[in-house]
Amino acid sequence: MNMVSKFFGVLMLIMALLMLSRLLPSGAEGDKGYSIARLTQEVKASSKPVIIDIYKAGCASCKELEEITFPNEKVKEQLKRFTFIHIDVTDYTDEDKSLLKKYQLFGAPNILFFDRENRYLPAKTLTGFIAPEVMEAQLQSIK
Repeated sequence: MNMVSKFFGVLMLIMALLMLSRLLPSGAEGDKGYSIARLTQEVKASSKPVIIDIYKAGCASCKELEEITFPNEKVKEQLKRFTFIHIDVTDYTDEDKSLLKKYQLFGAPNILFFDRENRYLPAKTLTGFIAPEVMEAQLQSIK
């Protein structure tokens, strides 16, 4: 009986880890440690409009954006016109706090937009899960 209990305990631990891993965004898709200066430099370096995806690990809405909205074919087609920057604020560092404060944001997910002339478009900021149709329309509206 002891072996059976250990087996099921290990099995449950593995299942819990697998479920947890599905909630976390993969590290290759985002970047930590963005300062305001670094973000400003990357936006200014772009000749295209810029979209900034601010997310954190364990955020259900962030994961929905990653799995539902961004992979949508119409959204992907529109995103080709943009420079896309992922910013991971999971660790909530001082740099993360400064960045969120600068853009008057609270947590994640938030999606910021800059036009082709590098002007921040605060009225276009999106918060929470955004359906693909809404995202497509938003992207079309930004020049």
